Amino acid sequence: GGYGGRDSGSSYGGRDASRGGGRGGGRGGGGRGGGGGIGGPGDGNKFLMNVQLNMALTDADNSRDILTLVGNNLDHLNQVNVSTAFSRLGRMGTNLAGGLTTDHAFQGLLRRARDLALDGRFPARELANTVHAIARLHHGDRGLDPGDPAVSETWDALEQAVAPVARDMWPQAVANTMYAFAKLERAPGYQSWAALELAVVRVEPQMNAQDVSNTLYAYSKLERSPGPQAWAALDRGVLREASEMNSQELGITVWALGKFEKAPGAHAMAALDRAVAGGLRRMKPHDVAITVWSFATLAALRGVPLPASYAATWREA
Repeated sequence: GGYGGRDSGSSYGGRDASRGGGRGGGRGGGGRGGGGGIGGPGDGNKFLMNVQLNMALTDADNSRDILTLVGNNLDHLNQVNVSTAFSRLGRMGTNLAGGLTTDHAFQGLLRRARDLALDGRFPARELANTVHAIARLHHGDRGLDPGDPAVSETWDALEQAVAPVARDMWPQAVANTMYAFAKLERAPGYQSWAALELAVVRVEPQMNAQDVSNTLYAYSKLERSPGPQAWAALDRGVLREASEMNSQELGITVWALGKFEKAPGAHAMAALDRAVAGGLRRMKPHDVAITVWSFATLAALRGVPLPASYAATWREA
């Protein structure tokens, strides 16, 4: 399971950590919905205060400084500030005495995110970054307890906020949002899932290798098969992006395809075969083992012929 996505900074100009420089409107994070957020210069002092607060959150060196800023400004945090705070916390270890979830300021941040989500205040970019950051905080020793009532309430509110804005998500946002649900092993409700599936079909032409891999991972981890249109879109994505995948992305893509009840297209499999053959020497042992298992599973259960690279992959495993 350690196949992670990346968040994309903040709407006030934070750094975009996605791979590549942008395909069409989506690959680099600048797609439709990417600049959403808060009022604008017409909001005067409040707007300037939120901009300055976001800069301070971005420049904070550690989680304690971030939470101090959050605690001192809870009533003034807007959706961009909330997204930035979660994203910054997700990028660093917390190492807080008693854990992150018990921290008073963090509890306030959760409540603020919940209230903004219930009010429909999260645009696509901020929502995607927030749910992805919460998933990162759940991973490893970062101290987030998903069973905490405040965490659960906030996640439920964020999940409900997905459906109205999924149509505005760019490729990385779609992939990261689906990845977040998979990481927490909490499948979204019918409306949010249907909206995300439509978004997958819409953004697939702009998805990069990591987006395709993360999206397939999410489907397989949540034990949901893509609908016909999403399946066709992801098959095209694999065909187009297989040659650009690193060893981890190749491993998780083949693993995900091995778990579905339908076989990938012959052209997509051929593209994966070529990518594995060309990158085998650079693949980590874990990814090699996953690839061998997945090729064998596709052959045994889905009738997919063993690819030409299988023998070399087996010897490498």
